[in-house]
Amino acid sequence: MNVQKLSLKKFTEVKGRGTRDISIRPNRSFGIPPLFYKEENLEQFSHADLYFDDNQKVIAFHFLSGDDATESVRLVKQKQGDRIYTVINAMAFMKIYKIEPESLEKKYPVTKTEIEGIGLVYCIALKKRAS
Repeated sequence: MNVQKLSLKKFTEVKGRGTRDISIRPNRSFGIPPLFYKEENLEQFSHADLYFDDNQKVIAFHFLSGDDATESVRLVKQKQGDRIYTVINAMAFMKIYKIEPESLEKKYPVTKTEIEGIGLVYCIALKKRAS
């Protein structure tokens, strides 16, 4: 090996790892990962409205703040270093709609769309966990 002729390239993608997937946690909450939080500028929001389509088993999140957030669920933000982890406590929501986290996949890709009468929403389609 000729050390003088090495053409080394530094690996710099360490902070680029991460996911945009929203997770459903066993404690009946939703986890919003730091990458999703950052890319969707969630720092401007304090609450979320939650919607459920029982036929298609889809949950939609509409983020908001201020006076619009009177009947909404609060976003719990936890800073760890330069990352912000966000949790939406949804115990009552999951109980009412009979959503059992133990029987479902843990992470879900997000579809971003506009819904008339609501506005911008982020949707996840629930899937049963493989046995």
